[in-house]
Amino acid sequence: MTISLKHNLLFIHIPKNAGTSIRRAISSVDGKFLNFPHLTLKEYRTFLHPEFFERTFKFAIVRNPWDRAVSLYHFQHSESFRLSDPERYAAAKDMDFQQFLDCAGFLQQLPWISLDDGIGVDCVGRFENLAGTMKTISERTDLPSIKLPHINGTSHSPFASYYDSHTKDIIAQKCEEDIDVFKYTFNQAKSAPQLQFL
Repeated sequence: MTISLKHNLLFIHIPKNAGTSIRRAISSVDGKFLNFPHLTLKEYRTFLHPEFFERTFKFAIVRNPWDRAVSLYHFQHSESFRLSDPERYAAAKDMDFQQFLDCAGFLQQLPWISLDDGIGVDCVGRFENLAGTMKTISERTDLPSIKLPHINGTSHSPFASYYDSHTKDIIAQKCEEDIDVFKYTFNQAKSAPQLQFL
């Protein structure tokens, strides 16, 4: 999560959804920002002042679950992951994609932003429309227009090439709620809203 005191923002950083780029961009326009590791909105509510928590504009970015799983898979084979978490890297480095999906327990995105049996953020943007998301958030808040740097990305073939019918179904089952709430399909949700204000 990134907290911008200057612009009254809370950004919930769901891993592999361009969060590092967004955090870096916010820090470039706010010298008073606070940066925390990956924690859920519910976890942050336990230590933030209630009045501050309620008045901030809270947002997060979600991503096509099939695409995100491929990005997570490659990140767990990356040098940066080896340096940051050598134990988990050692456990994951020899897994093929299906083995990774079978044992991965962190594929769901909804738990990161859920609060009291509902979504607790004010806005859910899409990875697939990052520029539009950030433009709209700038218009809804006093955050200046910012250009997102590309940080911590993974390089790989198009995500669809990693899947067969079985691995497609693994994601469909493990991420059923995300797919339903955020209106994703394997081939993309062309008719789904690019931003959801809640």
